[in-house]
Amino acid sequence: MEKRIFVNSFEKNFIFPAYVSGIIGFTEIVGEPLSCYLRWFWMIAIAIAAITKFLKLNLSCRFEIVLKALMNLIIIGFLTLVLPDWMYPNVIKAVLTTLALKRITSDAYFFVSDPSGPYGVGIKDVIIKGKTTPMCSIVYPIEKEEYLNNVESSSRTLIYNMDGEDEIKCLLKLVPLAKQVYKSDALDKMPTNATFLDLVFRDSYLYRIRAIVDGNLHKDFKSGVKKLTPVIISHGYAGRRAQHLVLASFLASYGCIVYTLNHTGGSATVSRDYNQDPLKVQYPIIYDFDTKQDANGNKYDQEEFDLKVVKDRIVDFEVLLDYIKNESMKEFEHIDASKLAAFGHSLGGMTILEFSKLYKKDVKACICFDPYLSARHKDINKGEEYFITQPLLFMNTVLFNDAPILDCYDHTKTRDKLFEDTMKKNGNQGYNIMVENSGHSSQSDDAMLKPVLRSKMNAAGTGEAVGEKYLEFINTSLAFLEKNKLLPVEFPKGLSPHIS
Repeated sequence: MEKRIFVNSFEKNFIFPAYVSGIIGFTEIVGEPLSCYLRWFWMIAIAIAAITKFLKLNLSCRFEIVLKALMNLIIIGFLTLVLPDWMYPNVIKAVLTTLALKRITSDAYFFVSDPSGPYGVGIKDVIIKGKTTPMCSIVYPIEKEEYLNNVESSSRTLIYNMDGEDEIKCLLKLVPLAKQVYKSDALDKMPTNATFLDLVFRDSYLYRIRAIVDGNLHKDFKSGVKKLTPVIISHGYAGRRAQHLVLASFLASYGCIVYTLNHTGGSATVSRDYNQDPLKVQYPIIYDFDTKQDANGNKYDQEEFDLKVVKDRIVDFEVLLDYIKNESMKEFEHIDASKLAAFGHSLGGMTILEFSKLYKKDVKACICFDPYLSARHKDINKGEEYFITQPLLFMNTVLFNDAPILDCYDHTKTRDKLFEDTMKKNGNQGYNIMVENSGHSSQSDDAMLKPVLRSKMNAAGTGEAVGEKYLEFINTSLAFLEKNKLLPVEFPKGLSPHIS
């Protein structure tokens, strides 16, 4: 089977010249216009790079992106080269160049290649009502023909955020938080000005995946010939439901129905209490690791705060589990609830472990990307009975192991002890994998953020493109589910370097 590569490799020959164009614009602002020769060189370099990438891409899938970007560049280049300065002041040049740059990065970095499974991908958003009212995206398999026909006619779905501007305000909190967590020189130099952050983050909540809104469920699952495998996803601390839509789309392409929700606590998104009238908007509770208090001024030890957030998240999953067994079962009918798998990233990893302990009969397998285990590290390391009995996959990144946030507890020791105790109880049904040249954000859709941001967010090590590394995590997750006989259709052998 063809190995599908994410669009991140686009940056090598196409995005870099676009950044150069931005630099050119800003140098002209400060009175340092480049010579006409350099401008021509810039235009030729961008054209060659764009055409080169254009010829290598699947034209029917990427034509719109390349065309938009190329048209922006041609317009900017034409104005820069042809119009006299009195008609086209330097400030306007810089503004238009920056707008072109923003358009290019927005289009390129939120578009990924087709999932590799035999099914197309549909998506719908729902509000789940219960003790909490989380927003949830449901990703599921649809007819491949319907999927391809809609995609080829450019009816691509832009995964929008139903909370609009409120989500931007939440995302703006992430840079100060990341500065505390990772304490890198690059992050220290990153501005915290709200206008700047709004410019950087505004496109970051728009995830373009190839999915059809409210697409028709595939006939295999309508008729009951096959049953859908339910998968629930818990995002990390200060994360959001859109953070793993690419993973969800790959799972759906192999016959899973995936529920990825906005947790109502510790998220980079607003939550709304739909049980209240008037509607109550709740902003995320962000913990300050320096002052040891949350945004409301309540003081907590880090472990105590993490445990509180995990317990709140468990309530979200209880509401979701009830929804799957009732409303969702009525709508999709042929869901095999006996094969429920749970996935979690970072604090989401701790969340699903806690949930799996409480709901052993419901959860059949756990997949944890960089599980952040501080909430239970004392229980685990004291030798108390803290383990799960389900098959377990840990996928860990090198860069996350060095994050200062882990200094409060022995992360490696805690993780390995939990894994060893679990293996003793479940008959060695699991994997504890360290992935080289990878970072915490390499395990989510954040791997496709703009380079200027991604490089500062613990996203990647050296070597392979980040998108390819993310694909490694996705394929290993699918291989793990296949090995435990949880996928409705077979996942090809050899796509994961870790599980045969």
